[in-house]
Amino acid sequence: MRGVHPDAYYRQAEVFYQMADFERSRWTCLDALRLDPDHPPAKALLTEIEFILGIGKATPATEEYDRYMR
Repeated sequence: MRGVHPDAYYRQAEVFYQMADFERSRWTCLDALRLDPDHPPAKALLTEIEFILGIGKATPATEEYDRYMR
């Protein structure tokens, strides 16, 4: 992965997403986030993909959100 920019992984994740290959898109987003844990586009796409796959939340968990839901 050395020498690869997280945007390259993100762009590939978008391609997989458009092909409805959500598993591959998810793993490719995770590759981008390994290089840059704060990569906003990859974080947003990963949230959407995990919601589609039923393995994530629609919004990231926050204390304020959790208090509201209780």
